[in-house]
Amino acid sequence: LNSSQWSSQIVGKTSPWIDADSPSDAYRRDSEAALRQELSWAAHLSLHAVLLPPPKLGAANYARIVNQFLGALSHTALWVRVPLVDPAVDAAEARGMDTMDADAGDASSDRSIDPDSLTSEVDPHTRRRTHDPFEAWANLRAMCEGHPQLGVCLQLGPTLPPPPELERWIGEPVRAVVVSNDAFTSNKRGFPVLPKRHQEFVTSMLRRNVQVVIRASGGDGDLVLNPKGDLGDDTAVHEPTPAEAAAAEDDKADPTRRRWEYLVYLFRKIPQTTEQELVEAGYRDYLQAPLQPLMDNLESATYETFEKDASK
Repeated sequence: LNSSQWSSQIVGKTSPWIDADSPSDAYRRDSEAALRQELSWAAHLSLHAVLLPPPKLGAANYARIVNQFLGALSHTALWVRVPLVDPAVDAAEARGMDTMDADAGDASSDRSIDPDSLTSEVDPHTRRRTHDPFEAWANLRAMCEGHPQLGVCLQLGPTLPPPPELERWIGEPVRAVVVSNDAFTSNKRGFPVLPKRHQEFVTSMLRRNVQVVIRASGGDGDLVLNPKGDLGDDTAVHEPTPAEAAAAEDDKADPTRRRWEYLVYLFRKIPQTTEQELVEAGYRDYLQAPLQPLMDNLESATYETFEKDASK
């Protein structure tokens, strides 16, 4: 790969074991050394972005390292991986479902673990909810002073938070959404689809030019959605030809392709961008300085821009 490909097409990922705020002094030192070494290597390659581990609430040492590199990096962006639902809450809900399905005599002590109590637990130091991934991200972003090169990479699993909590991410610098395999379900024809709420969220992210990444099965491999990819017509019901039967066998061997085709289908369902939306695209999520057009004689192009503001 040449330098332009490294800087425009490659997104790096740090080691998953890194925990810069571990209670173990030795583990914390090793994690900090590894994180610094990997970020330095990414800066040397001029990578487009680097995926960082999910933050903990009050991760001061982690934020200190990230903030130092944000001030030194000129090209590489840092994307923090954040799950939409805390793994502890997700596991508690799964155990609760298993307990409900089990017989009364087989019920375990996990019955006492209430997911609602986990979501409402508040950290005494930061006064933020302990098991809310958004709070951990907001705390990290605040400690980094909202640096423009700091973004978030959301991890989409089988469950979603309530709509008011999900809408908080609309105003955040979301750069990518990683869709895991267990987020998909099968329709009547056996093809992978996303539940309705998942569809709406992924579509809202696609409208904002957020990259969608499919978590491939059997490892850490990820497949990036290419909206310009070809999408086959699966609506017709007919006897498959030998070539189609062979293609179906290939799909069984690689189920990720079906999921990719479904995401391409969602992308193509998005309505075309209107002229008004194109005008407002450059001003989205930015505070605008107040102008006084009646005090100064401005150019006609400036007045034309004012007239395109739908709110005014």
